[in-house]
Amino acid sequence: MADTNLDSLGDTLLYAYQQGLDPNVIQFSVQFANTDVNTNTVYGSVAVQSGRAAYIAVLVNDTNQAHATWRPFSSTNVTVVLSSNGLCNVQIGLRGLPSNARQSWVTTQLTFNDQPPALIITNPVTTTVSTPLIQLQGYVSAALSTLTYDVSNATGIFTNQPGVWQPAFYDTNWLAFTTNTFQCYDLVLTNGLTA
Repeated sequence: MADTNLDSLGDTLLYAYQQGLDPNVIQFSVQFANTDVNTNTVYGSVAVQSGRAAYIAVLVNDTNQAHATWRPFSSTNVTVVLSSNGLCNVQIGLRGLPSNARQSWVTTQLTFNDQPPALIITNPVTTTVSTPLIQLQGYVSAALSTLTYDVSNATGIFTNQPGVWQPAFYDTNWLAFTTNTFQCYDLVLTNGLTA
């Protein structure tokens, strides 16, 4: 390589040498399938755009990068272990081979909640009804990807019937959607017990 070759920031290798800079500047992104999770072990992936990574570190709810434990970067898969319910600040760092290599960090947030969401039925108000058709309505305390229900009565067993999500409630104190309302349209009832 020549002094005029460029590093990943676009500086010449000569400039990096004269300034005592590491020319291996790593730029990368991190991706998780979901940012709201219900297990404390979360899997994601790292995509390196420039530079060559030799070591990786993960910090959870710790802003002191000196606490990082560096381990060999052998895969683009990354595992994060969350320690507490709630919003978790996650920092993922990459660096080159020398022990004093320049560190690059990406910060993201994951929300860990291992409590099952509460499902509240608001309509019908009573558990005994005298109509042959009801509109089942309610809300759930967390965002869910799907909602299905089953009906079992004298006419048969109907499983995995789709419910419909209504507009979610945005709580300005939490700055998040906290209540998700739903409706299950036209549930046909028969005389006797319906479950």
